[in-house]
Parts: sequence; C-alpha cells; structure tokens
Amino acid sequence: MSIIDEVDAKFKEYNNLSEQEGTLEARKGLMADLKIALTQFETLPPSTHQPDPKECIIARGIYEFAVFQSIEEGDIEGFKRNYSTLNFYYNELRYFLVVISRDILPESSKKNSVIGLYLLYLLSQNLISEFHVELQSIPSADHNNIYINVPVSLEQYFVDGNYAKVLATKHAPLDVYNFFIKKFIDTVRTEIARSVEVSYKKLSIKDACEVFMLDDIDQLKEFVERESDINNSDRTISWVIKDDYLHFDTITIEKEGIPAKKMIYQVLDYAREL
Repeated sequence: MSIIDEVDAKFKEYNNLSEQEGTLEARKGLMADLKIALTQFETLPPSTHQPDPKECIIARGIYEFAVFQSIEEGDIEGFKRNYSTLNFYYNELRYFLVVISRDILPESSKKNSVIGLYLLYLLSQNLISEFHVELQSIPSADHNNIYINVPVSLEQYFVDGNYAKVLATKHAPLDVYNFFIKKFIDTVRTEIARSVEVSYKKLSIKDACEVFMLDDIDQLKEFVERESDINNSDRTISWVIKDDYLHFDTITIEKEGIPAKKMIYQVLDYAREL
C-alpha cells in the first residue's frame, strides 16, 4: 500500500469518528498522526517537485478538519495556524497548479464553511479592517452563501448599531460557529456597556437583563464580574448589584499632590552645584 493510500485510509477513519459524539480525544491523536504522515508526501511544499493533485486534496481535507477541531478544543492559536496553512491550499497552491501543470484542483465543499468561520474569528477579535480585506477576496456571489452570510450579516448589524439583532443571533449553520459568535456577542455587550454606564446612574435588574439580553440575574452577575475585570485599573465607573438594581458608581480617584517643597530644594541644590 502506498503512503497516499495509507494516509487516505487513516483520514477516512478520522472522518467517520468526526460524525460521532465524544470522540474528540481519539481524533486529537489521529490528527497528530495525520499531520506527521503528510510530511512523507513527496510533492507537497516545501518540496521542489510538481505537486500531485491527489496529495494536495488529501492534505487540504486534513487541514480543514484541523481547523474545526481546534475550535472544539478552544485553541484559537491552533485555529490561526491551521487556517493559514489551509489558505495556502485554497489560493496559492491552486493557482500554481493551474499555471505550472494546468491541473485544476477542484474546489472543496468545505471552503465556504471554513472561510465563514475565519470571518467570525476576525469579528470576535474586533479586527474589522482585516475582516473587510478577507471579504473582498470572496466573490460577491458567495456573500449570500449560508456560511458567509452569517458573519456578513453580523458585521452589518454591528456597523448599523443594530445591537439587538446581534444579541438575538441564536442559530448557526455549524455548531463550531457558536464559539466565535458568542465571543462577538460579548464584544457587542461590552460596547453597549460603555454607553449605558455613562448614561444611567442605575438600572433595575429586569431592565439591565433586557438591555444586555441576558436571561436572568445569574447571567447578569457573571457579566458584571467580567466587566469589572476589564481594564480594572483604568475604570472610572464601578458596577454594583444592590437592592434589585445595577448601580453605576463613579470612582473617585485621589490625585497625588506635587511635592512642591521637595522639588524646590532639589532645584536649589542643583543651582548651587552649577
């Protein structure tokens, strides 16, 4: 059996496991083995040989699953590394094959779902400029694709200030999308928080839950605690839940006085030395 057939068989084993619940640990081991096995492919970069389309398709498929798996693990850095590698297969290598050998690497059925996930990552990190650069590289006809449309719509709601629609986003075409959607919603809630805390002295618990679209006081307490931890040293307003209200209290900061006498003595000493 050739190395391509061996890797392909192991990849099919991974694919079958991915359709079953509770298999993440087993898939982590398989994914590590698959990535190591890819180093035995003779024509993949950085090899100087002309790329073999079959090797490219298998490698691309493995990295597509690696992208999704990294989100299951909550590994954002791993997600970025895997996407960077995968993006090479989607773009540079595909065009290289056409120019050098006129071989056409067929589009992956998972491409839009992967790119949609990456767009959500950019939104969740508030990397709006990078989001638009990435979006410009996607054919406009694909903007209505079920996967691409999710981040495109969320970004438009955000730009329009329609935060209610962002916070009301409940359903995603893939479960892994919820990882970044939740982070983006947290970003929006923080934007709302910055406005609310300077506009009100206090809100009833009921109103606060409605404004931040939280289900109950427990979620509100969790949100207040998280807000209190953000840039704690730079905050000028503290959030306190008391007597069925969420209070926004101004923090009084005592400024240290300038040690005038000490400064005068230092200047005089300096003058004497001159």
